[in-house]
Amino acid sequence: MTSGRPSSELIERILAETYAVHPGIRSQEGDALLRKRLGKLLEEAGFPPMAAERRTVTVLVTELRGFDAVAERNTPTAVVNLFNRYLALMTEVIARHGGTVDKLSGQSLTVLFGPPLEQGNHAYAALACAAEMQQAMSKCNQQNEVLLLPPLYMGIGIHSGDVVMGAVGATLRREYTALGSVVAVAARIAAQSLRGQVLFSEAIFRLVQDSVLVGELNTVRARGRHTPVTVYEMLGTMRPRALTVPRRDVRKSLRVPVQMPCYFQRVRDSGAIGPLHCGQVVDMGYHGLRMISPVPLEASSEIKMALSLQLLGNRTSDIYARIVLADAEQQGCRCSIEFTDVDLVGRQTIKQFVDSQVCAM
Repeated sequence: MTSGRPSSELIERILAETYAVHPGIRSQEGDALLRKRLGKLLEEAGFPPMAAERRTVTVLVTELRGFDAVAERNTPTAVVNLFNRYLALMTEVIARHGGTVDKLSGQSLTVLFGPPLEQGNHAYAALACAAEMQQAMSKCNQQNEVLLLPPLYMGIGIHSGDVVMGAVGATLRREYTALGSVVAVAARIAAQSLRGQVLFSEAIFRLVQDSVLVGELNTVRARGRHTPVTVYEMLGTMRPRALTVPRRDVRKSLRVPVQMPCYFQRVRDSGAIGPLHCGQVVDMGYHGLRMISPVPLEASSEIKMALSLQLLGNRTSDIYARIVLADAEQQGCRCSIEFTDVDLVGRQTIKQFVDSQVCAM
């Protein structure tokens, strides 16, 4: 083991010497990447890792929607090329706003604003980045259309607060990353977002309310928290320049008529689950359904559904969903519903069920 000064101090000295010789190469995104790579190299050489510390950060989490269907129906080469084009577009936008990609997990990106850079107000940077990322999805889908591939959609969740930053892992794999509930809450907000939406927490709103245009308020439940988290939909931001979030048609997936019961419970603001009701599903797609509810439901409210897809067996999947539209009529309350939290088996079951109905038409 090599002895010496902590790697964090060495990193600062190496960066200072590098920029003194080549001042023209300095940039926020390059600085962040160099810090990470230098830290890893110094650790491999036996220097002490960067010290763990508590930092205030803004965490942005993305969830890519529609990718599973593309992966199932296209060649491995086409799938990998599509995902790499998507990542290239997103990371370019992230770097431009000073963000650092902390994790790539499946089809989810976790991006940090703050460390390792010291940004004045990283909440503004994160919101502007999110708006541009949704705009970049339009470019991605234009490329998909040329290649005869279906469109993809992305939901984004943003939260701010204190995290623990430190080198995490074992000998064979170690990385400098963020730990704590702030990351988990951002991920839960992203899971609640509909396709094309940017949702952010009350903590973010308090930092940016002078320059952001928001839609309706909603609440989500986060694992490990007893109280629900208030979230806002971002429609646009004025800092550092005027940017709008493009509106997406959330009903572009195939829909088939069905007649089946749907047992559901309302999720209250407190996180408690209400009494069980039985609605009637009238049509269904890969990402949502329409249902006649025997009780009034409000737009933007959340429900937990036990959806029995009996034509594929006896399995019942618990699904969390959000009411997008709700209209009272003689038979009850007709609701348009978007799925927000479905496990992998549930998603596959829904897809197989919809596909089977298409084949029977």
